Amino acid sequence: MTDRKQRQRGAALVIVLWVALLLSAALAVALASARIEARISAARENAFLSRQAAADGLEYAAQAISSGRSGRIDGISTLEFSINGYEVSFSPAEESEKLDINLASEKVLADFFRFLGGDEDNATKLAARVADWRDADDLARPNGAERRDYAAARNGERVGNRLFYSADELSLVLGMPQTLTKCAMLALTVFGDGGAPSSALLTKLYNRDMQRSAASSSVQLGTASRSAAAGRRYAITASAKKTDNPGQRGAALTGVFRITGAQTKPYEWIVQFEPNENSSVGDWCKADESG
Repeated sequence: MTDRKQRQRGAALVIVLWVALLLSAALAVALASARIEARISAARENAFLSRQAAADGLEYAAQAISSGRSGRIDGISTLEFSINGYEVSFSPAEESEKLDINLASEKVLADFFRFLGGDEDNATKLAARVADWRDADDLARPNGAERRDYAAARNGERVGNRLFYSADELSLVLGMPQTLTKCAMLALTVFGDGGAPSSALLTKLYNRDMQRSAASSSVQLGTASRSAAAGRRYAITASAKKTDNPGQRGAALTGVFRITGAQTKPYEWIVQFEPNENSSVGDWCKADESG
């Protein structure tokens, strides 16, 4: 009986050890899961708070610009703003340097299409069709296209005769090549302040000196550096980082607003969005080096 009891005690001890091992493993898994959930929760909290800080920063910058406290918009990088443990920095957004498809003249549009590699006749025709799309009448320009042309080409569909709602609507313009649309989209906006794109931005996007293009005389630098005036638009990017951990991922918001000139509401937002990195220029987007 003694041997039997000893064997039973031994078996019970093994069972206890296995149970303890299983409990330890379960506890380890639970702790690991808790740590992961804590990190996810902290990341979500940081994402929310940093985005909110960026949004508050946009309001601060818009107030500073509309009141004239910040001077010219290209000086907003000197603004200092912090909230809830986040430091916010500012820079003019690329939207202010892009070609506004609703404001650009036919000449600037034609020059831009030539810069992207289009030949003289086709660039002029496409510029005329863009202008016909955004005007309110049904009088077609030479080489242009109005609603009846779209209806004939697209089974009765009537489009155009309004401003572009978004830059990617360029693809809807009659006869617009798909590759040219993809290439142009990098430098287009509907939130700009002027018609001409920045030469510096075009050089950055297309890896080519704009001065070698026939469009160089049309392109103006510094479109975002004018002082505040009623009706003017501004595009700003606010980037928020945690003050005690600047290496942690933060948030960035781009905002486009308009100066109203009113005392009670000196500015109004047009749009706010998270900025995207520019797409790389592929083989489908090669400008004509002949100028």
